[in-house]
Amino acid sequence: MNLSTLSAYYGGLGLGADRQSGNFYGIYGGYHVCVDTSNLNNGQLSYVFSVTCGGAEPDETLLRQTVKGIKRVRNVSVVGHRVTVLLSFGSFGGQKRLDESKAALDAIVGILRQSGCQDCCQDCGNVTETAACIVKGIPVHLCHDCYSRQAEAVGQAALAEQRKPENLAGSAVGALLGSLIGVLAIVVLEQLGYVAVISGIIMAVCTLKGCEMMGGKMTRNSVIISVIIMVVMVLVGDWIDWALVVSSAWELDFVTSFRLVPVLLVEDALEGYWSNLLWLYLFTAVGAVPSILSYRKKQIDDASVYVMN
Repeated sequence: MNLSTLSAYYGGLGLGADRQSGNFYGIYGGYHVCVDTSNLNNGQLSYVFSVTCGGAEPDETLLRQTVKGIKRVRNVSVVGHRVTVLLSFGSFGGQKRLDESKAALDAIVGILRQSGCQDCCQDCGNVTETAACIVKGIPVHLCHDCYSRQAEAVGQAALAEQRKPENLAGSAVGALLGSLIGVLAIVVLEQLGYVAVISGIIMAVCTLKGCEMMGGKMTRNSVIISVIIMVVMVLVGDWIDWALVVSSAWELDFVTSFRLVPVLLVEDALEGYWSNLLWLYLFTAVGAVPSILSYRKKQIDDASVYVMN
């Protein structure tokens, strides 16, 4: 379902659209609410409120009990004054799903009203004017003073991250160590007779994670280093696997078999070698591309702070 369709529907409920995050926000039934659509592709959306109940934080256990039976509601979480209600649809699309989401919103607002809950600032808990904001990629309801403090803190953290020096040597070592887990996954799974997508994903995720842990932060240079190491280590993992195949078939020691692999390749004696390697690179890309995009999104989210509009 595209943003324009959602905008038209939630606009009809009096909610505005924040095109930067894809979320919707506004006042509904007397409460500030944000419709978090970050997991809409997985058939989920969340309603985010910030309320105080008789001057106290909401009772998560009580809320979970009272929302039971509301269609599509899968979970309720309370952190301080922030109340997040998760709705799950399997797949989200069509008028029926939209109407179900509205019915759930009506029911939740009714429960908050019956519980005597009032709008408040998520941070300080004061019953005062608030605005729907994005702080580090997360929708929140904040008063002016708390928003200013959050914006300053995020700005200082982003500046500190920018000033942090690159540690390319640490990135390379971390990526190499992480890739060894990927090599092990490739060898083990191929020895079991599988060219599995999971081996490529393990290679990509472990290499990038190792790079981040020992490099301190992910930069364009560290990503390039990680990709180069992945390319090399996928080849190494596949080479080791074929060496084990040769060793078993010809009853040779591993070192001799390892050295024989390129010779046998020249003689075209390893049937399926190139297709097997191609699949491994494809599977590694399947793991690497989303991981790199996720790292990039996290960097952007960590530096984001603004009032939705």
